[in-house]
Amino acid sequence: SVAIPLSPAAMERLRALPASRRASVCLAAWLLLLARYSGQQRVLTGVAFNGRTQQRWRHTVGHFVNVLPLVVDIDEGVSGTALERGVSAALFELLEFQDIPLAQLMRDERLKAAVQGHDPLQSYFNFFDAAEMHLEAGAATLTPLTIPQQLAQFDLSLWITQYQGRWDMLLKFRCSAFSQPAMARMAAHYAALLAQLAGGGDETVAQLSMLSAAEQRCLLGGQGPGTAPLAAAMPVGVRTLPVHEQFLLQAERHPTAPALEWGEQGLSYAQLRHHVQQLATQLAALGIGKEHTVGLMMPRAACPESVIAILALWQCGAAYVALDLQHPPQRSLYMLQTARCALVLTSSERPAEEMQALLRAQAELGVLEIALGQSLEVRVRQAVVVPPARRLEPNSPYADGSGHLAYVLYTSGSTGMPKGVLVEHAGLSERLAWMAEYFGFGPGDKFLQGTVLTFDISVPEYCLPLICGGTVVLLPEGPAGSAHVAACRAHGVTMMSTVPSLLNLLVSELTACPRLRHVISVGEALMRPVVQQWLASGTATVLHNLYGPTEATIYATFHACRALPHGSGALIGKPCPGVSCWVLDKLGRPVPVGVAGELYLGDSGVARGYIGTVRQPDPFYGNPLQTPQRRVYRTGDIVRWTADGELDYIGRNDFRIKLRGQLIELGEIEHALLAQAGVQHACALVMEVGQPGATTRQIMAAVIARTPADAALLQQLRQRLPEYMLPSQLFQLDAFPLNSSGKVDRAALSALLAQRLAQQREQRLPAAAAALTPLQQRLCALWQELLQVPVVDVDENFFQLGGDSLVLTRMVLAVERSLGLRIHFGRFVGNPTINGLLAADAADDTASPGRAYQADLERMSELPPFPSGATQGKAVMLTGASGHLGMHLLHALLSESTARIVLPLRGDDGMARLAARYRQLFHADLPPLRLSVLQADLTQPSLGMSAADYAACCASVGQVIHAAAHVNHAADYASMRDGNVVATRHVLLFAAQAGAAHVHHMSTQFTELADLPEAPLPASSLEAIASGYEQSKLAAELQVTQAIAMGYPATVYRLPLMFDDSDSRLYTQNHFVALAVKCLQMDAYPDVPMPVTLLPTALVARYVARRSKLGTASGVRNLSLGPLAFDALAAALRPALQATPAARWVERSRQETAERDPFFRLLPLYADLGQPQPAQTPPRQVANAEFLRELGQLELDEVRDAATLHDFAVSSLRRLAQASD
Repeated sequence: SVAIPLSPAAMERLRALPASRRASVCLAAWLLLLARYSGQQRVLTGVAFNGRTQQRWRHTVGHFVNVLPLVVDIDEGVSGTALERGVSAALFELLEFQDIPLAQLMRDERLKAAVQGHDPLQSYFNFFDAAEMHLEAGAATLTPLTIPQQLAQFDLSLWITQYQGRWDMLLKFRCSAFSQPAMARMAAHYAALLAQLAGGGDETVAQLSMLSAAEQRCLLGGQGPGTAPLAAAMPVGVRTLPVHEQFLLQAERHPTAPALEWGEQGLSYAQLRHHVQQLATQLAALGIGKEHTVGLMMPRAACPESVIAILALWQCGAAYVALDLQHPPQRSLYMLQTARCALVLTSSERPAEEMQALLRAQAELGVLEIALGQSLEVRVRQAVVVPPARRLEPNSPYADGSGHLAYVLYTSGSTGMPKGVLVEHAGLSERLAWMAEYFGFGPGDKFLQGTVLTFDISVPEYCLPLICGGTVVLLPEGPAGSAHVAACRAHGVTMMSTVPSLLNLLVSELTACPRLRHVISVGEALMRPVVQQWLASGTATVLHNLYGPTEATIYATFHACRALPHGSGALIGKPCPGVSCWVLDKLGRPVPVGVAGELYLGDSGVARGYIGTVRQPDPFYGNPLQTPQRRVYRTGDIVRWTADGELDYIGRNDFRIKLRGQLIELGEIEHALLAQAGVQHACALVMEVGQPGATTRQIMAAVIARTPADAALLQQLRQRLPEYMLPSQLFQLDAFPLNSSGKVDRAALSALLAQRLAQQREQRLPAAAAALTPLQQRLCALWQELLQVPVVDVDENFFQLGGDSLVLTRMVLAVERSLGLRIHFGRFVGNPTINGLLAADAADDTASPGRAYQADLERMSELPPFPSGATQGKAVMLTGASGHLGMHLLHALLSESTARIVLPLRGDDGMARLAARYRQLFHADLPPLRLSVLQADLTQPSLGMSAADYAACCASVGQVIHAAAHVNHAADYASMRDGNVVATRHVLLFAAQAGAAHVHHMSTQFTELADLPEAPLPASSLEAIASGYEQSKLAAELQVTQAIAMGYPATVYRLPLMFDDSDSRLYTQNHFVALAVKCLQMDAYPDVPMPVTLLPTALVARYVARRSKLGTASGVRNLSLGPLAFDALAAALRPALQATPAARWVERSRQETAERDPFFRLLPLYADLGQPQPAQTPPRQVANAEFLRELGQLELDEVRDAATLHDFAVSSLRRLAQASD
């Protein structure tokens, strides 16, 4: 126990209080202390009651004391007197229950569930007034005898006894939970709070400080408690120069020393300087200069061009923006735009085709390709027009405008888009100077550069050696871990950095590397078992735990792991020289040693700020220590000071996590999930997954959704999130567990998902009674490898296991090559399981497609009757406006009519995306006064609109053009259902409620059907279709023709392949265009009859737009001018194109198509070209008389027959092929 050091003056103030208030003041101070120490507003403590509530017990000898739980919410905005009154009121309310024994409470099942095995009361308050026990008996004086309690009944308890003329106050604690010095500090803090509360006054509770003046000065000094000297002084002289200038000095001193090494190759300092100056000269000649930003889109591994480019940009005064070739193209484009990049530098490993297409669409953005061979070659891939530089200013106010920008790194953002961190040269030079001295890095040392440029720990990996005369060793391609160890051994690496999750796998190998002196662990919490294993190895290599957010220039604190940590993880250590660290509570007050608070960083290395979308409040602005002259960053990390002046990392104060070194906003993942159709609630977690001793940290997501949350949902996430942010698995729940505050109980949810994972593992294990055939076993093993799942059952859905069109192509090719099976692609997509794959063996012609659509067929009669005599609006609703056809329909409606156009779009940035795409295709701006863009989701009831928007649409819309569709020829019906079948049903329901004059439904021409009448198809037609996509489109069409039969005014437009020569996206989205371009790339086309039905997209759009203005009757239109022969088109495209036997062409296409080529995903679609063709069948008949009649009636005759269509197709394909180069 520790005595409370209450001063005589404070005791006097306490004694001066009315007797009825003394206990409540003491208790209020205790509760406030617990709130400050725990960081919680709601606090719980046990309170002692004497238990003698009945008169007959007042003089009975014995122990009647009962303990009851007291819960109080501490409001620091009120006065101390108000706090004490609130505590007193809560105490009096509890008196009513003082006869209920604590043991009885503990038997309550609700309490047992709430405490989950923990003690319900960990703290205790006992106030005893012994003043009346002083008795005078003649000459004798009777005084109470205090019998000390030897054992602590609670983890922490306060015992206050009031005697005549004095007070005894003892803080008792469990020795296994608390140390004596920590309790002595806590006792002093209680004394400070009690003294101020007893004195009264008008101060708010927030103004009452529990720290002494000395503690306050020390903790606000930025270096923590204690007086330990800093490890190094701030840099002076040469070390303050920017990195590129220090590099040039080293090149003068050590021109022949190795600067870069990779594999068997390398560059000396003189050679590297030559390449840097060559590139810098060329960049400067283009106009690149101070404060320009340039995107770097380089390979992740063994890329000397990256180092050359960075140094050259810095020499020009520019900054680099790190991009990742493997990130979604739209994400990379967002970064380029928000950072105002004037130029993109690439290497010979070019970005993916979709990214290249996006770059080509940015007319103001130049692209240079750098290739290092015998010399440095710089090629202009896209014309460079460099605008005048403008300083990148952060989102929040910033007084200091003198800093020079070094680089921009983007980190995960909770708003759904990444945010850019602006890092300046001064902070970078200071941090590198400290590293050089602290690690003793110099000539002869080698640092392994093994981190992607988008992760800031890559910066010292290539900068530190070059300012010290050392060598940068570039990590080659290879499996993570083994490549690191191999490079360390082969090159004699002396220093490397990595994340704990990888370090955990490499301890034994790294500790055996003979020249390795320092290993830096960074990016995640370094746990005790890893440190224990490292120290147990006996290695002389020092393991360092460094901490620092990107916003504070790489590293802010450091700790050498020379002893086993006391807690679960290693300390993050002391502040780096020049860095100020403050640990503050929620109100911005410093917290004492041992108390958790949020870490704030200031001074050296704090970034300029953010660009892009930023969570609020901005962590760079509005901080309690912020001044116009001092930049302070609020990290969001929860830490505490140790008595030795080091920081102990506890966790995050939000839902940002570090995984494999990447800072991830779980909120961004949840934001992306909530943007998907049908998702009502989403929660993302990081969980330990796997068997004991072999677990990995993985992102798991749980959703509450109105529709099935399947692999299609994960596939949609891939369009928004990079690979490292994708959930490993998605769970659909009916409800989330909640805590007492009504918030999601993440711990309980994690336990629930762990239980689900365990159940899945058990269910996936094949039963012994159903032993697999050797072929099934080989297929299971192949799927496990391709899908990266531990167990696969023969009836599990390929797409629900995480498969996509890319993995599907890999799987089909592997099955055919290694197992000799020839897969009928359409049949497999109808039943995408291992058993379905075996049934889809093309040698078996008896298999039939599945009937996943049956339930939708049975619901088609459930449409409500169409209202008669409804007042029809004048506006036109166009769905799918952001797609290829949708853009042309929008353009046609704007040109052909004056009606207002309602555009339901997903996401809250629909108008911006639409305007940019419209400008790209038509070189014109959208007229905002004619458009009404509404946030919507057609797969949801009421089109996913707000009630007000939906009601307004019902009142104003008279025509509906339904062009939205989910297109994926390599997906099953279940994946396509929501986007095509469900969305169409919701559009029809809207049309009925709006009393629309007409619904124009865009369908397709169903290539698997023999003939196509210009009339409704029977439902039995579905049985002849194997493609999941075409099944879903026919099921959607059948709903519309059913609606027509019920009196709905509607037309079905069966569309052929459509294209034009202006949309560069068609190369990646239109399988016919991709096939034609592939033939040009191969200088060959398959010599097999292949009729194709085509129309210009603009013609289709004008036909629908003009027809919508007429009072037309309901019906079906087949939009066709007749088929064209593909071989005739191919021969006209390029006379030198060779007709090649189809089987040979298929084999060559597989050999010559890289995975990043858009055609790779289409290879299974064309696999059957190489197989023996069936006997000659009559050509397919597509009736089109009504369409041809209306073309003339609507005066649309620019493409009027097969000959003019042929000429248009050839000229358009040539231009699209040029755009794809």
